Amino acid sequence: MNSRHEIAQERLGQALARVDTALARKTDPANAAVSRDLLSAENAKLRERQAAIGERLDRAIERLQAILK
Repeated sequence: MNSRHEIAQERLGQALARVDTALARKTDPANAAVSRDLLSAENAKLRERQAAIGERLDRAIERLQAILK
């Protein structure tokens, strides 16, 4: 039980370190612009993936409905 507590504390410490790093990057305007561009590109990729997955799900649902009829 004690090790679970230690693991949780370690993970919390790591998460806080990541938050601190992210906040430090946000204060630098040059990094903010680069981060915004990277996030926009990542967002576009995720939207494309979501659209492709949505289409595949729609086709799967249509096939299942046809089977059930």
